[in-house]
Amino acid sequence: MNTGRSESIGVISRNASNPGFAVALDGIMAVGAGAGISVIVAGTEYDIDLERAAIEHLLSRRVDALVVSPSHRAVTEPLHSAYDAGVPIVLWERRVDGLDVPVVQSDMSGAGRVVGRHLRSLGHRRVGYISTFPHAVPYRLGDEVGSTEISDRLQSIYSVFAQGGGRPSTDLVRFPARTSAAIQQAVVELLDEDDPPTALIASDAQIGLETLTVLRSRGVSIPDELSLIMFEDPPWASLVSPPLTVVVQPTYDMGRMAAEVALASIGTETRLQRLPVFPADLVLRDSVGPARH
Repeated sequence: MNTGRSESIGVISRNASNPGFAVALDGIMAVGAGAGISVIVAGTEYDIDLERAAIEHLLSRRVDALVVSPSHRAVTEPLHSAYDAGVPIVLWERRVDGLDVPVVQSDMSGAGRVVGRHLRSLGHRRVGYISTFPHAVPYRLGDEVGSTEISDRLQSIYSVFAQGGGRPSTDLVRFPARTSAAIQQAVVELLDEDDPPTALIASDAQIGLETLTVLRSRGVSIPDELSLIMFEDPPWASLVSPPLTVVVQPTYDMGRMAAEVALASIGTETRLQRLPVFPADLVLRDSVGPARH
């Protein structure tokens, strides 16, 4: 049982090197500093064993609350243990099965529909998506991926193409390991398909960068030969040529809310209501054009 106050909160990120997380952490730390609360950060690199170890370590430090970006929606034992120990938990971006705690998230379903409709309006029908979240079998529309965030995106994007009896190109969804070599190989395999994509969607900035590396090495013209969209908007996305079309969310404000909700949860038995969902917007730049025929 968590007894006494340590005047600290723990933050567990699935990918501490992600530029978006750094922005969120700025928001979390700004709230912590204003309240005189220390912020202790741990990373898991999408490894459930590292997540379990991070939770145990932070509980041993007697943190007053946890902000957690979970590794997998269905592997819930470590988080349930913390919850049962009386530690307030706020989830970051991803929901966890069976854990009814506040979730700070943006509207990825809405953003996915906007992305799908925009691509369809430009004549795209063969649309690929690359995520490094582990998924052992080929993706089919309606599948539950271990990340609710990725599930929401895939379901909403490809449902657009399934409307009216259409055939969504879910055969172009890839889940490589989170290494440069594996991501680049996934891009190469998609480009070499008998019926290759006319548009690719990168699930985050690392995947987007590796995708650009392959496209440039093969002389693929963006967007004349292939359109490219990326979830996340790191500073370089608007500086490359052509600048990338991206999906953005108010990451700093989301970080602030996560910290504020975590602090408000300390020392109360009252269950917080569900949090409002933040917007996620498609920012159109020059990397998307009409489908080549």
